[in-house]
Amino acid sequence: MKMINNVMVSRPGQPVNSVGKDGGDQNSTNVVRANNLYSGGLTPKLTGEGDVFADPLFVNASTDHKVADFHVKPDSPALKSGWQGAILPLLDLDGKSRVAATAPDRGAYQFGNATVRSTAVIAKPVGVR
Repeated sequence: MKMINNVMVSRPGQPVNSVGKDGGDQNSTNVVRANNLYSGGLTPKLTGEGDVFADPLFVNASTDHKVADFHVKPDSPALKSGWQGAILPLLDLDGKSRVAATAPDRGAYQFGNATVRSTAVIAKPVGVR
């Protein structure tokens, strides 16, 4: 399993990046961690290269799904701090393109005005004279 360029938050006193049931195998060689941002909870037992411990500065971190907004604020340490060499999805959860020219943002959402990638479809009419 690869955990790269994520934002992980936990409740106080709880592990923030456990693997498996009840903490699982923290020493697993099958888990790669890199460039993650951890906040709250217990300090992870194992971390990866480029990991940081900081408040991600969510717009509105709430357990109430009606008001929760896990996009980050403009001064978040998650911005432009991800590992550029990671294989990332082309789009974030909002459908915005991930930035390829600079370091990507950590977490589920790309900050700012990234545009949605589009594909042009040119239809060739059939039977038109």
